[in-house]
Amino acid sequence: MKTPITKQIADRLEELAVQWKDHTSQAEALMMAAKEVMTFQEEEKEQIKQSWVSAWQDSMINPKEYRFYEPDAEQYYNETFNTKEK
Repeated sequence: MKTPITKQIADRLEELAVQWKDHTSQAEALMMAAKEVMTFQEEEKEQIKQSWVSAWQDSMINPKEYRFYEPDAEQYYNETFNTKEK
């Protein structure tokens, strides 16, 4: 499954925290880092969506029509990164 890089980093930090569970302070630091990384996920999502809109805007005859493609950017993000709730 494709995921945004922030999710991949957070998942890896959590895996390391589990592996280091006997080293309490290091495991706690890794879990805190994983949570901090996840705070960047929404920003990353918006950047991905804006890139999608920009690509459409660059290819259009009338770039002012880009507002019609904003909902499509959300759909693109959800389909590409499989983030829809199941």
